[in-house]
Amino acid sequence: MLIQAVTIFPEMFDSITRYGVTGRANRQGIWQFEAVNPRKFADNRLGYIDDRPFGGGPGMIMMAPPLHAAIEHAKAQSSQTAKVIYLSPQGNR
Repeated sequence: MLIQAVTIFPEMFDSITRYGVTGRANRQGIWQFEAVNPRKFADNRLGYIDDRPFGGGPGMIMMAPPLHAAIEHAKAQSSQTAKVIYLSPQGNR
């Protein structure tokens, strides 16, 4: 089983694949994990993936093209039946 996560902090997942029950299962080949960093798909040399909101206001928003490219990269490496779980910043209402 291949599990992929699109994240700008791939280092956070190192302990999951190295230690404990999940680390043992990973070493035995029961599951695999890959962190896909959207910064690799940025169209600028500094790897920026966020920008100011259109129309002004506080905060930053993630750019759609690098995120889309990272998701498409992950989908291309997995089976046709793979599920994409996209966590929205809006949450459930």
